[in-house]
This record gives sequence, structure tokens and C-alpha cells, in this order.
Amino acid sequence: MDINIKHIVPAKDLSLDVPLIQNRLATQEKIVVFEDNTPQFVIIPISAAVANRQPMKVGEYVQTATKELFANRAISKEEITKLLTLEYSKSIFNIPFPILKEVDSNKPLTEQKRDTKGYNRYYNFTLTAYGKQYLLCSQWFEPHYDSFETWYLAIKANARPIDGSIESAFRIWMETRAKKRGEGVYEAKTIESYTWNLRSCATKLTNVSILHTNMFEYESLPAFLKDMESIQNATNFEEIDLEGHRAFSNALKRYKEFLEEREFAQN
Repeated sequence: MDINIKHIVPAKDLSLDVPLIQNRLATQEKIVVFEDNTPQFVIIPISAAVANRQPMKVGEYVQTATKELFANRAISKEEITKLLTLEYSKSIFNIPFPILKEVDSNKPLTEQKRDTKGYNRYYNFTLTAYGKQYLLCSQWFEPHYDSFETWYLAIKANARPIDGSIESAFRIWMETRAKKRGEGVYEAKTIESYTWNLRSCATKLTNVSILHTNMFEYESLPAFLKDMESIQNATNFEEIDLEGHRAFSNALKRYKEFLEEREFAQN
């Protein structure tokens, strides 16, 4: 987010109670400050300001996200092989060109970027993975935005972190998960809250029979969905959920989406 340095004012200079403001903003969208019964200004979190920005154009989004996947080694050899085929490109992205094209070191890139009719179909940079270089298709238009984002988030969700824990994978997924298209990603405190609820809240439930009380022990979507229904039908589920301002139910929904995207990426 770009911030004009002239707009930065230390909280102490305004006599602001930062912890109080943070606590209030955790449960409401904004704080309207009054003086002499007149609204003077509005305080909103940075995440809300980011959410109001226009989303990236699809081509910019594709380049940024794909470069990130390659830089973080988050994309598998198997997935790269699929991206080299026209069939996969059509079925997943509805694009009539392979998403990736392996670079031939014996030919100039300017030639390899073009199709058989001489039109440029690939960007003029290369991506490197597993000792090979690839060109990325440039034929992206707004209707492709959602299909690319679905694929990208699924790949991110399936990229296990070094420690191998599904909890860490969920945290990474949440860090890149937009609340809605064009909105900002979840804040660190929200991710921490959801993670804690998934790990601990089920231990408080009564009259419920489930395999695990730590939701991160569910790596199978069918098993999780079965017990998620049991959890939501527990006699004191509503009470526990309200205590945490619906964090438990929201965390369950996000974890369900996370497992769905992992399953999509694995198939």
C-alpha cells in the first residue's frame, strides 16, 4: 500500500489509545469520532483502506502470482507438466494456448514467444524450475480472472511448508486469501484467532461424537465435513460460537475451503 509520508502522524501526537482503538476495530468496521456532538473524522484499519483499492488487472495478477509460485518452489513438476499442455489450459483456464512453454536454448526468445502465425502469445521473461526455463502465456483477459485465482489459491493451499504441518499450511493459505475479490487479505490477528479456534474450541463442546477435537488433525475433506456437521449440531455450539464473536464458525468455513482447494490441487 502506498502511503504519503505527509499523512503519517505518531499516535502519541494525537493522544490516541492505540490498544483501545485496535480492540474496537476488531468488532466494528470503523470508529466515528465526535466532538461537540459533531462527527469530526473516521478511523478505519489499513486493511479496509487496502480493500478499497481497485484489484490488479488480470495480466498483472497472473504475472505476479506465477512468479511468486516459481520463486517459492510452490509448484510441482507434475503441475508444470500439465501447464505445458493445451488440453489442461483449455479445461482449467479456457485459454487456447499452453500456459507454459519450455524454452529451447537454441532458438531466440523473440521467435519462441510467437505462435505459428507470428503473433506474440507469451511474455518476454522466463520462469525457472527444476533446471529448466519456461515462458508464460500472455493471453489473459478479465473473464479469466476467477479461473486463474481458483487455480492459484489451490496451488498455494497444497504447498506444504517445510515443517510439514497442515496448521502452518493453513496459516500460509490464510495470509494470501482475500475476503472477497479485490478486498484485502486477512489480518494476522484474525489468522491467529481462527487458528486457535480450530485447534481448541471443539474441546468445549458437549454431547458430540467426533474423531478429533483439534481440527488440524483432519486432512481428509469427507471426514471433516461429517464431523463439522456434528460440531454445528452440538448442544452448546451456538453459545461457544457467540462467545468468540462467531470466530469458530467462520474458522470452520475457512478450513473447509482450505481442504477443498487442497483436494482440487491434488486431483
